Order: sequence, then structure tokens, then C-alpha cells
Amino acid sequence: MRVLVIGRTKRFYDATRVCEAATRAGHQCAHVDDRKLRQIIGARAGSEWLRARAAAFRPDRVICFKPHDVALDAFAWLAARIPVTMWY
Repeated sequence: MRVLVIGRTKRFYDATRVCEAATRAGHQCAHVDDRKLRQIIGARAGSEWLRARAAAFRPDRVICFKPHDVALDAFAWLAARIPVTMWY
């Protein structure tokens, strides 16, 4: 299964640990840090980049781990195409 994890990288709630656990379980995993994405290229461009990353990776499941900086239209786009799981 291909899994896309969306969430920030921080000391106490680190989404990369979710991605590492999925990799250890035998899944292909990609991680997108929504906070750094917004800080580096902005909210609108970050949403477009997230859509392009999801389209290129073609995940079977998206896990959102406290994604405060993802625009709602990007979530709507993801949810229309891929099963999305929110983990808060």
C-alpha cells in the first residue's frame, strides 16, 4: 500500500514517525511537512504542490497528522480522489 502522510515535523508530534512506522510495516510512504511548505513557498503554492505530489505518488491512503496549514480546497481535492484518514 502506498501511504502519503501530511503533517508537521516537530519534537512532540512528529509525522515522520508515522511514516517510518508505515515503512517498517511494509508500505511505501511519503511525507509532506505542511508547516514548512507554507513557510517556504506560501499557502496557495503549497496547496498546488501538495496536489502535484499526491498525483505523482498516487497513494492508496492519505493520513493527515495535525495538518493545520493545508487549505480546505486541497483537502477537498484529496478526499474526492483518495481515502483520507485524520489523526489528531
